[in-house]
Amino acid sequence: MESSDGAGIAKALWQMGARIPLGELTPFLKGALRMESSDGVTIAKALRYMGAILPPEDLPQTLRGVLRLNSADAIQGNAKLLQEMGATLPHEELADELRGALRTDSYDAIGRVIAIMKMGVTLPPVELPEFLQLAVAMQSPAGMLHAGAIKHMMGVLPQR
Repeated sequence: MESSDGAGIAKALWQMGARIPLGELTPFLKGALRMESSDGVTIAKALRYMGAILPPEDLPQTLRGVLRLNSADAIQGNAKLLQEMGATLPHEELADELRGALRTDSYDAIGRVIAIMKMGVTLPPVELPEFLQLAVAMQSPAGMLHAGAIKHMMGVLPQR
């Protein structure tokens, strides 16, 4: 069975009245948030639908882990779920994560860039020309996506 089918089954069982104690859902939520695929996001959403939530003290470290996943979809989806639970990190830590992602020539890095920008973090305007040159020098699809994100931070492209 596909894991996304499993999430649909879990939601259907919940709607039929099946219940799992919330304390038992937390480990499953933690596991789903560590999965490096969009299926993990689907499972995490189903568990959230059932009422699963992480303790506040676990949120920052879990967000750090999500930002290091190797799946753009998982990074973006799980970061959004964690934000809804109140997860946050210090602005400078997120800015450093953004800098690192912009230096990385991979599709997953653009997932980090988007997730961090959706948290309201951008880089100082003085740093952006250097990152734009780096993105163009990548000569790759990821570099083009980075360039678009940087242009957005420069105010050249409208916000989506």
